[in-house]
Amino acid sequence: MKYKVLFTTDFSKASLQSFQYLLSLVDSKSILVDIAHVYHVPIASLNTLPPEAVTITINQYKADSMAQLQALRNQLPESNRGSLHSIYGNFPGNDILSRAQKIEADLIAIGLRADYSRSNKWMGSTAAHITSRATCPVLVIPAEAKYNSISTIIHSTLAKHQLAISTVEHQLLKQLKNFAQVIEAEVALINIENSEYLDLHHYEDQQDSFKFIKHFAETLEEGLSHFESDQVLISFFQKDRGFWSRMFHLSNIQSMLYKTEHPLIILPEASL
Repeated sequence: MKYKVLFTTDFSKASLQSFQYLLSLVDSKSILVDIAHVYHVPIASLNTLPPEAVTITINQYKADSMAQLQALRNQLPESNRGSLHSIYGNFPGNDILSRAQKIEADLIAIGLRADYSRSNKWMGSTAAHITSRATCPVLVIPAEAKYNSISTIIHSTLAKHQLAISTVEHQLLKQLKNFAQVIEAEVALINIENSEYLDLHHYEDQQDSFKFIKHFAETLEEGLSHFESDQVLISFFQKDRGFWSRMFHLSNIQSMLYKTEHPLIILPEASL
C-alpha cells in the first residue's frame, strides 16, 4: 500500500510554490498525493441572492475549485496521483483535519504563508491549528524551500539519551521512521543543551536505527541551524497542550521557520 499524503492548498502563490517542493519530494517514491481545498462563499453574497441562485453560486465555486485542483494533480507523475477534495466549509483547519482522518492520510503537507521576505514570514491560523491538532505528522513547507534529495531527518528531542525517550515520543518516532523509509532517509535524534561541559558533537550508540546526537548551543534555533542543509529535514514533537502553552510552543516553531527556508515536520501527540 502506498504512503498517502494530503496536500492542502488555498491556491495562493506561496502554496503553489510549496507544491513544487512536494512534486520533487514524491517523484519516483511510493507515495500517493491527495490534494484538498476548502472553499467558502461569503454569507453577505448569498444573502442577496434568491434560493435557486444560491445553489448555482455554490456549485460554481466548487467547479472553480475542482478545476484548479485538477490542474495541480496533472503536474504529478501518474503513479503519484491520488484523489481531489473540494470541500465547502467555514473552518479550513477543522475541515482539513476531518478529511485527513476520513482518508486515513499518513501525512498532511501544507505551505507556509509568506510575503516572500524573510522579515515577514509567519504561520497562518489554519497551519497552526493543523499542526497542533492533526492525527498524523504534518510537513510545513516554506514557499522558498528548494528541494534536494533528503538524506537525514533530524528530530529535536528533550531526552538526554535514548533510554530517556518517553513512550509517547517513541511511538511518534515510529511514524517519522515510516516516512523516512518511504523517502529513503535516515532518522537522527538530537538533544541540544547549553552546558559548557558538553562536547560539540557526541554520537552515542545507535538503537532502533536512530542515531543520537548531543550538541552544544545557547538556543534551540541556533543548535538546529548548525545542521541545516538542503539534504536535511528537521522534526519537532508537538505535545498536546493547553491553549497558552500551545501558543508558546508554536511560537518556537514559527521562530525556527522564520530563520530557515527548509521544511519542518511536526509530530503532534494527537496523532496517537
